[in-house]
Amino acid sequence: MKGSSSRDEAERLRRMHPPGTRIVLDKMADDPDPLPPGSTGKVFDVDDAGDIMVCWDCGRDLSLLPGIDRFHSIQQKPDAIMKLREKIELNYAEYREIWENRSPEKLIGMADLICAVQLAKAHLMEAVTEEQAEYLLRFCNPLEVVSETFHETHLADDVFLQEEFGIIAEQIMDSVDVEQIYEMEPDMQIS
Repeated sequence: MKGSSSRDEAERLRRMHPPGTRIVLDKMADDPDPLPPGSTGKVFDVDDAGDIMVCWDCGRDLSLLPGIDRFHSIQQKPDAIMKLREKIELNYAEYREIWENRSPEKLIGMADLICAVQLAKAHLMEAVTEEQAEYLLRFCNPLEVVSETFHETHLADDVFLQEEFGIIAEQIMDSVDVEQIYEMEPDMQIS
């Protein structure tokens, strides 16, 4: 069981950090000769243990240990991801306008959903793939689709990882009825 879980985690990390992904090191915690914070490099693989193998710009080849080392991606976002980012910003502005016109009592009742919207806005764009972004762009309000899916799956769960939004985007793509539940862009509607 543990081996399967490790393989699943390694696969998830491979999807999140494909070869060529640019990385910035925030802190290397468990190395006798650590790289300094701010070091940059390029991912060339993720091994079966889930270690992210990086060729650093300084010339060193040194793996990152997820959960131990702190780092972030700086890869260029493809067009669909940039378009989705813009659409998410517009969707969020619409939500804020709605919230501003609600009574405090209504807002309190919506607190969990408001939190889900804010978490989705804050973390979705760092987690989705180009394919997921292209799919989410088919919806008039992709922020609604993702935040409600997140809200439903994490109703009683206070802990989440940013990467979960990529998993949620994949679940949305695999869902049978999501295109019937949420409003689609006119040119994307099912005939």
